[in-house]
Amino acid sequence: MKRFSKILSFLMLLFLLTAETCSDSSTEVTREEKQSEMFQNIEDEFLNDELTLELLRAFEKRAIQKLGDLDDYLNIYAQPNFDKEFRIQAVQMVRELFYSESDIPNFYKELELVEDTAARILYSSKNGGTFKTEINSIKVTRNFQKQSVSNYAGELRFT
Repeated sequence: MKRFSKILSFLMLLFLLTAETCSDSSTEVTREEKQSEMFQNIEDEFLNDELTLELLRAFEKRAIQKLGDLDDYLNIYAQPNFDKEFRIQAVQMVRELFYSESDIPNFYKELELVEDTAARILYSSKNGGTFKTEINSIKVTRNFQKQSVSNYAGELRFT
């Protein structure tokens, strides 16, 4: 009988130690905890000292896409037969592609384009007429590289 009571005692102790807790806090991760962890991971990614090579290449691809978008917007803006509101929207889209408003006149100067803001038209300064842009062979000539703590720069070339 002593042996039976010892075995029974050990079994009860085993059940007691392996049983789940009876408290209200469950071990299941709540939705809020999952979201909090996800946002913390995203924040940690942005707080890294340097961008990963994969992120830098993604930014380069986005820059190439923006250059293609610029080509489309300029062609819409330069067409006098398009609706004025449509061209005004194209102007706004061009402005949103640039880092600052002061960059736009320099860009137009390099492409030999003149902006008539009163008539809301863009035309070629060579012959004073309308034009058609076509951006071809976009190439990354200098990959994005860290310039300072939070500044990266690269270079694209196109014809």
